[in-house]
Amino acid sequence: MWKLLYCFMMIPCNIAAMAIVVDYSSNSIVDDEIARAISGIKPASITDLINSLKKKSDTFKEITSLDVCDNNIGLSGSIKLFLFIKENLPHLECMNLSGNLIRDYRGSYEYDEFELLLIELITKDSFKTISLGGNYLDIDWYNHMQTILPAYLYEKIL
Repeated sequence: MWKLLYCFMMIPCNIAAMAIVVDYSSNSIVDDEIARAISGIKPASITDLINSLKKKSDTFKEITSLDVCDNNIGLSGSIKLFLFIKENLPHLECMNLSGNLIRDYRGSYEYDEFELLLIELITKDSFKTISLGGNYLDIDWYNHMQTILPAYLYEKIL
């Protein structure tokens, strides 16, 4: 269900640092509510993804890149994932959430929580980029984010 890749990068003092990249792309992961509503064979849910991260790697807190593109993750799944990241992945630098089902429902409680957690994530100095392309976020959403964020933070959203 998941792939764990170890990448070695050279840092200025010529010491090799290990980056942990986790790829859950194209695994048909859905929000927990959707998984519970399906009878029969259930698809993997956000909770399954989080539990898998915790079980499969004793170094999961060292993850620097998380790729969950091309799944079926909506606002509630994104919120749960952002909360997990906030509490458990202090070294995360990059995240790919492109090609999911995140929608621009500004004004709803769920959307407001999504936006707040997204801003919290990109505000971390160590965080570099989040890819959200291919969701249901149109140019109006990107313009909205550009008006509420300083340029150096807005540039972290791809």
